[in-house]
Amino acid sequence: MRSRLLLCVFVTLVAATGANAQGMGSCGQGAPSPVWSVACGAVIDNAQASPADRARAMKYRGVLLVRQTQFELAIRDFSGAIAINPSDAEAFNDRALAYQMSRDLDRAVQDYDKAISLDPKFTLAWFNRGNARSGRGDHAGAIADFTQAIALKPDFGPAYRNRGLVKRAAGDMDGAIADQTSALQYDANDYDALMARAALLMGKAELDKAIVDLDAAIKQRPNQSDGYNNRGAALSQKGELARASADYDRALLISPDSAGTYSNRGNVRFAFGNFGLAADDLARAAKANPRNPYAALWRYLAVARTGNTSTAELLNASGAFDAAAWPAPVVAYYLGKTSADAVRAAADKGDAQTRRGQQCEAEFYLGEFVLAQAAGKIDPGRIKPDQPDQNLYALDPEAIRRAKPMLVRAAEICPAGFTERMGAVGELKRMQ
Repeated sequence: MRSRLLLCVFVTLVAATGANAQGMGSCGQGAPSPVWSVACGAVIDNAQASPADRARAMKYRGVLLVRQTQFELAIRDFSGAIAINPSDAEAFNDRALAYQMSRDLDRAVQDYDKAISLDPKFTLAWFNRGNARSGRGDHAGAIADFTQAIALKPDFGPAYRNRGLVKRAAGDMDGAIADQTSALQYDANDYDALMARAALLMGKAELDKAIVDLDAAIKQRPNQSDGYNNRGAALSQKGELARASADYDRALLISPDSAGTYSNRGNVRFAFGNFGLAADDLARAAKANPRNPYAALWRYLAVARTGNTSTAELLNASGAFDAAAWPAPVVAYYLGKTSADAVRAAADKGDAQTRRGQQCEAEFYLGEFVLAQAAGKIDPGRIKPDQPDQNLYALDPEAIRRAKPMLVRAAEICPAGFTERMGAVGELKRMQ
């Protein structure tokens, strides 16, 4: 399925807070801390303080409030600073950031516009507006803003990284990789850039390069689960299922509620032929995301391969799926509501990239359904969960003969990153 593997990337926001704190006691001194609230409040409430000092104190307290996620109070402080000095580009940038973090992107962009008009060389305002425009889906505007931030500060690694993320969203994968590479030239330990480039490389099937990036990311943050999950995804695409499973195990120790990782591990276990364990993982994934038809399809296949081919659970789950979107035809086929020819016809719709993915999935799920139905004819007493290969060989040879060409086709045409490709390859290995 498209982008099924859980790939994690992040966007960094930067606030500019360069006000001079001289004569303001502890207000603005050192890193933001609760001390600022009291010290800056004393300056703000002091009728004898100069307007400039009161404005600076409002900005410092506003920064602290943003860090404390008290955005409305922060906006009030930044607005107070702007009222004192309407030409303060920094105050507009900071208020914009507070609006942005409270998800009011329209007001955020308006304030960034004002900051930039007041100071066209304000690098962080260009950068932050790029993030806000990206959040609104304005890819061209975001790329233009990040490009201007880079023009003002050529070694600004986060601007390359975030521009790369927008290029990826816009479909420019090569440009996105180039930008992440530039970001890493300025900071080889940029975790987010490493994760982003690894995801892009996986999409191009450059799995060894992706794993190098993920190794580096895990070294940076060994207690963060997404690095292990994504490396497991890359390893699974290489066919290194044991190593992939170990990475998923580690990811789930760190984040035991990650539905995406349960889904990924369930798919690997299925490819191994460990259908019972796969069914358990996929049950967790399906429960966590009941609108995701893929988890339910894989869950059905795993349960069926243990001998229970009832579609009652899939039928019940299907009520939450979008009946107008792919893979609805596959679900309908499994429930006996349409034909294999209709599934293939539905898969042959959309642009070339979409058709390739859907055709891959159609062949995989049609082939797997043949094997699933044959598994239901096995005497339950012959099922050996600890010896999955023997379960396969217990299938009707005619079912294997019918399913194999479809699985071969899936393995050939499935794009990099599709779990169906991994599943087909695993199935074919057991048929050798």
